[in-house]
Amino acid sequence: MRVTVRTLPGRVRDYWQRMKQHKLVTTASVYVSGYVLQKAVSFLLIPLWARFLTPLDYGITGTLLAYSGVLTTLLGFGLSGAVVRHYYDYSTDRMRLNRYIISVLLFQIAVPGLVVAALNIWGPALWTRFTANTIPFYPYVQVMLWATYVDLLSQIPVALYQAQQHATQFVSVQYGRFLLGVATSVLFVIALRLGAYGVLLSQLVAGALVSAIVLYLAGHTWFTRSVAWRYVREALSYGLPLVPHALASWVLQAADRLILERFVSLTELGLYNFGYTLGMGMQFLVVGINQAWMPHYFRQMQADPEVDRKIIRVTSIYIALIGGACLIGVLFAGEIIEFLMPASYLGAVPYVPPVLTGYLLLGFYYFASAPLFYFKKTRLIPLVTGMAAVVNVGGNFWLVPSFGAIASAWITTVTYGLLFLLAFWIGRRYQRIAYPLTKYGLLAGLILIATVCATPLGIFTMPGMALKAALVVIYAATAYLILFRPREGYTHA
Repeated sequence: MRVTVRTLPGRVRDYWQRMKQHKLVTTASVYVSGYVLQKAVSFLLIPLWARFLTPLDYGITGTLLAYSGVLTTLLGFGLSGAVVRHYYDYSTDRMRLNRYIISVLLFQIAVPGLVVAALNIWGPALWTRFTANTIPFYPYVQVMLWATYVDLLSQIPVALYQAQQHATQFVSVQYGRFLLGVATSVLFVIALRLGAYGVLLSQLVAGALVSAIVLYLAGHTWFTRSVAWRYVREALSYGLPLVPHALASWVLQAADRLILERFVSLTELGLYNFGYTLGMGMQFLVVGINQAWMPHYFRQMQADPEVDRKIIRVTSIYIALIGGACLIGVLFAGEIIEFLMPASYLGAVPYVPPVLTGYLLLGFYYFASAPLFYFKKTRLIPLVTGMAAVVNVGGNFWLVPSFGAIASAWITTVTYGLLFLLAFWIGRRYQRIAYPLTKYGLLAGLILIATVCATPLGIFTMPGMALKAALVVIYAATAYLILFRPREGYTHA
């Protein structure tokens, strides 16, 4: 046996090689790349659509998109989340698994279909009575309803790809839906000049094609003639509490914009929206990782006797690396905006750091809430998100009139931090893992310090750049020393 002392670069290189081969890392990379590429292409297409859509068209599609989001949440019944969780309960019995999946899938096809059909019949009267009726029900609302329904049909088959950790198939469906949406938009919006109706029609056609394909594949894989209502009851028992949770999550993301419209100028609101959009880059990262983490966590909980140790290791890597990415974005957002955008957008710089940090805390929430999903305590999750949503709305109404849009940006940080702390506190009742909380808190503290100091440090100033670089080095050194430095000498034969 020969003992050697490895240099720091050597240890980092070895560690990185092991990480790249880990199933969780490769799966998360696929999810994240899928989200980022779609959002990047969507951003680049904005100038093209602006040539063929009027502000009125954007008003129609934007309003109906909000209605569609709420309708999708209500008619989804939380069933896609239930399928991901229950897959691991039935994975050892293929016949029972097939019965569960087909039973839930048939319910998802039938019940929302009946609701949408009823809305097509009685919807015009309801639309006239309960809305401003500035958007005609025919054809706009009618097409939105059916586009929402066909999108719902693909949720369970796609959730099964996630449960099986088939990230490539999952992202392929997302890519297919996106590319078909672009292609049909080119036909209906650019070639046929149908405006907002063309946008909605493209969503309907693209959603129908994708849903038809994934439903066919799901039927081919899971088909059985034996179905049972008890499986649907089980899925609804798990999934229905997630509906108010999803609605509260929508409030967390959208309430600030609706409130700001009442208290700030359109220019300030526009800068806030732009800064918020940049800050949501962290959301794409943490959501993509969560898509990979939850099935991995469920599988580990089912079969791994050393699950606590492995969860701590993954959490430590996550906090160090994703926290580092957030730190860099927080510190250099101003330089990025000044380099890429016209000077008129520099007013958005102060909003980016707190929004980035807020979505980092949302990523922490995903990890903290995992025990609640695994132990089927989904009735508690709406309480957590509901409390955070109330704080968000109340904080915006209280502080925005005095401090403007910057208050909304910091309320984003505070409410996602509250969301994380509540989920962590409740989750520990069901799974108490000996996390190195002091070490995690030290890294989070460095990020919060950077979030507060980033804007005062200025943009492209020598002292400011030096301090920003120093903070990055301090963070990296601290993360290595407290989380990754080997406790014993490195040995090899």
